[in-house]
Amino acid sequence: MLAGSRVKLSLVALAVAAATFVAVTATAGGHLEQADPDEPSYLLSVDSIANADSETGAVALVEYSGAWSHGDFPGYSECEATVSDAAGNVVGIQGFELASFSASTDGAIDVEVSGTPASASIACAPASKPSERAGYVISNPMVMDADTDDPWLTFRADWATDEPPQVQRCEAVFATSEGARIYEFDVSLPDGGEAHVLLPPGLAADPVKDVSCRAY
Repeated sequence: MLAGSRVKLSLVALAVAAATFVAVTATAGGHLEQADPDEPSYLLSVDSIANADSETGAVALVEYSGAWSHGDFPGYSECEATVSDAAGNVVGIQGFELASFSASTDGAIDVEVSGTPASASIACAPASKPSERAGYVISNPMVMDADTDDPWLTFRADWATDEPPQVQRCEAVFATSEGARIYEFDVSLPDGGEAHVLLPPGLAADPVKDVSCRAY
C-alpha cells in the first residue's frame, strides 16, 4: 500500500449511543405543536403499551417505531407520548427529545399515569439542527493504555460557539507504516469536556495524528 493512503476502519467506537439519541424532558403536556407534513420531523407509531413497575407510581411503558418524515436526517425534535384509558381520557403525558441518525428508529418511553393505560399516541414537533458554526474544537488527542487489552483515545473538546453542537461524527487519523488509518466514532460533550473512546488494540500502537468532528 502506498504511503499516505487512507484506510477507513469498519469498526465504530461509540462515545454515545449514536443510533438514536433520546432525552426525557419534563412537560406539562398538551403544548406540543405537531410538525406539518412538509416539515422535517419524525413519524412515530405506537407498537405496544404495558404497565411497568416504578418507585414513583403507576407507569406505562410505551414502545414505538418510526422513521424520518423525509429522506434526510431531520435533526432534533421535541416529542410527546400521550396515554389514555379505555374511556379515552388522558391519564399521562411524557415529553422527550429525539434524534435518530438512521432512517428508521424504535424505542420505548416511560409515562407516569393516573389511570389504567389502554391506548397511546406519539407526536413530534418540527425538528431542527445546530447551525453550521456549531462544532467541537479538538485539542490534546492522546492514546492511553496502548499496551493493554483496553486502549482508549482521549482528547479535549471545546465548543466552537455558545451553541451546543449536539452529537457529531468524529474521525481519528492514525499514522501507520501503510499510510493513514481512520477510526470513526460519535461524541456529545459539554464545553471543555474530555472524551474517552475505546480503541482496538492493533490500532492503539500507532500514533494519533489528528481528530476532527462534523455534524450529521
